[in-house]
Amino acid sequence: MTVDLLVFLLFLLVFLSVVLVAAVTGLSWFFAWARSLRMQKAPPARAARLRRRLKWTGAVLGALLAAAPFVIAFTLAGVARRPPTRMFNPSGDRLLPPHPQYAQLLDRFIHDPRTDLGLEFEDVSFPAADGSTLRGWFVPGRSGASTAIVTVHGSHVDRREFLAHVPIFHEMGYPVLLFDCRDHGISDGDGRGFTLGVRESQDVSSAVEFLKQSRGFTRVVAVGASMGASSSIIAAGRDRRIDGVIAEAPFADIEEQVAYTASSFLRFPAWMAALTAKAMAWRIGARSIRGPLEAVAEISPRPILLMHGTDDSTVPFHASQQLFNRAREPKFLWLAPGAGHATKIFKAHPKEYQRRIQSFLSQFFRMH
Repeated sequence: MTVDLLVFLLFLLVFLSVVLVAAVTGLSWFFAWARSLRMQKAPPARAARLRRRLKWTGAVLGALLAAAPFVIAFTLAGVARRPPTRMFNPSGDRLLPPHPQYAQLLDRFIHDPRTDLGLEFEDVSFPAADGSTLRGWFVPGRSGASTAIVTVHGSHVDRREFLAHVPIFHEMGYPVLLFDCRDHGISDGDGRGFTLGVRESQDVSSAVEFLKQSRGFTRVVAVGASMGASSSIIAAGRDRRIDGVIAEAPFADIEEQVAYTASSFLRFPAWMAALTAKAMAWRIGARSIRGPLEAVAEISPRPILLMHGTDDSTVPFHASQQLFNRAREPKFLWLAPGAGHATKIFKAHPKEYQRRIQSFLSQFFRMH
């Protein structure tokens, strides 16, 4: 689903809800006026009964009006998690482009590591925390490598988000696992959509477990973008098996990010944005975990590299500044001038991106 279509559907839902509330309010005023006329002409006993009915009617309508914003916020949170026309689980032998209407065009450019990059790969699968199956590509590295890279994509995309980055790691000899989080790509899911790191952080740990237990690597570095970056931070904060984190455009707080998106992109008033954020947090179980801002302080003494574009309109770069300030050494922050969201950092500054990645990995993760 395109952003414009999602915005249209959300605005349509809000508009219809407002119309419904206005209609109920108007009808309540009309009936109250009609009853007041009847009471003026009615005997005292009947007038008393009419007053009691009017009070009950007013109480019910008041409760409905009070509940309306919460119902709207709860519904909007569900729509945002899984847009109704979004293809989360493409079928077939390989991943399909995210927008079916452009499949024929995009299929010429987006395939797999062998077709696009000339790199051999293996289709792999491993269990998620709930027993479902996660699927991905494993690109081997230099023989005898002890450190592996796992890439973690953002919301509404899949493993291919990091496909163009693979040569950077492969050139250094690192094996790379690109996988789909639950409800994305061709991994299993329950159809409820993304959870802004609540479940995805568990998937990161599952991928790390696969690399260490099934493939025998002693160290694993998680490289994530957007939601994948925040998921990697959350996972590393509680899972010591993650040996380092490279986070591109992470958000620092789940509720703050949802509220920012609702107010900036959907133009919700502040109170509605805050209500939607709380509804989203409740629906995804965000309060059952430590968010990125709490988790990042627990990563030390393992290293973290934060990267953020200064022109990022999806997640403002001050989120990475917040995370950097909360993190403990060893920590690094690069604010990429003029770069947009997440993997657009690489597109805007490919040489500097590669230099910083290689410097970070060379300093802390030798190949053997």
